[in-house]
Amino acid sequence: MNKTPTVKLTGVFPKTFRVTKCETGRADCNFEYATKKKKVFFEVCLHGAVELHEHFTELGYTELAPKLEFPTWHPNYKKVKTMIEKYTMPCIHMNGSDENSLRRQYNDLFCAVSDAQVKLLYDTDFHQRDYYPLGDEAWDKAFKEREEVKEAINTVYQYAKQHMHFLDYGKEPLPDED
Repeated sequence: MNKTPTVKLTGVFPKTFRVTKCETGRADCNFEYATKKKKVFFEVCLHGAVELHEHFTELGYTELAPKLEFPTWHPNYKKVKTMIEKYTMPCIHMNGSDENSLRRQYNDLFCAVSDAQVKLLYDTDFHQRDYYPLGDEAWDKAFKEREEVKEAINTVYQYAKQHMHFLDYGKEPLPDED
């Protein structure tokens, strides 16, 4: 009689690691890893978890589910491409807006959105300590909302920049690296 082989799961898998959301509220993440001899578990901030993720991946460890969701500032963040690939540029002609007016207006827009980016990133306090009384999920929600706002501002920034460049040089600029 053929018997189906079974595997007994012991809970420790060598050369594995996992990053999970911290439930205690003292840190952002829990990081755990296992070798053949031991299993280690500790709390770490999100930035530290991302660095450890990269290090353990380079060492050949396998990530167990749930897998780390990278923050939007990280190069491994997989975001849905929503930005317009190519903007439609205006045509300067006798029956339309004059070139100098358009150049001035897009320059003003560019300056305003640049100021908004600086105010959001450097002049507006944003810290986890302001959200923890609202519950465990409040910080994550606020962080995601702020990232969405940053992406929206960046879209307006790119729009204004490309129009300024087109009006100054008659061609679109190369896309930004960031």
